[in-house]
Amino acid sequence: MTLSAYISTSDQLKAYILRMLGSPVINVELTDDQLSDNINLALETFTQFVEGGVNIRMLTLTTETGQKEYSLPFTVASVLKLFDAGSLSTFEAVFPERAMADTFGGLYASGDLLTLELTRSYMSTLEFQSTVDVRFNYNSSTNEIYLIEDPGSQTLGLLCYEKTDYTETTKGGVYNHLWIKKYAVALCRKQWGMNLTKYSGSMLPQGLTMNGTEIYQQALTDLEKLETELEETWRMPLDFFVG
Repeated sequence: MTLSAYISTSDQLKAYILRMLGSPVINVELTDDQLSDNINLALETFTQFVEGGVNIRMLTLTTETGQKEYSLPFTVASVLKLFDAGSLSTFEAVFPERAMADTFGGLYASGDLLTLELTRSYMSTLEFQSTVDVRFNYNSSTNEIYLIEDPGSQTLGLLCYEKTDYTETTKGGVYNHLWIKKYAVALCRKQWGMNLTKYSGSMLPQGLTMNGTEIYQQALTDLEKLETELEETWRMPLDFFVG
């Protein structure tokens, strides 16, 4: 059995979509921009709902006195915590990473797992108590964060979920994901059906007709099935973005 070629770039996915729609046997009327737009929509949908679409990241937010509202990068998907980065630096200065590694490593090597667990819990409590949280409201639609109190001019630490970079130079393998390929094909089928409505009621050469409405409706059926699959198989837990 011959396996289909691995798709690692958007251009390869475009060629795959056209083949799935019948090209070159059938003239698929889609522009390159339409193919790109629908591929990007498939990736964006996947990124928003699938755990592999985001990574936990630590960013910084530089604040100014008197300003409470800030725009975050479009790559931010959800904000988990905002805190005084200086307080965390103080904790790390008092308990340097090397010292903690030596402590945990020695306890693990000695087999004293109870003391290891108690030490970890104690260090976690110290870090929690020494870290000053900043209260905020975050709007995921506008990617804006509003600070409840004015923290003045400083640099805050921002713990967040950041959308995975799916550019071809980083993780092009996402183009080969089965759901993304199917969803991109369905989106492009829908676009093709919309494009063909210009032929409604017209007779093409050799008596041929193109039923854009039928192609469009088939695409809607495919999209509905795939979105159900996304919800039931690929979607993250509903409490994933709590924070």
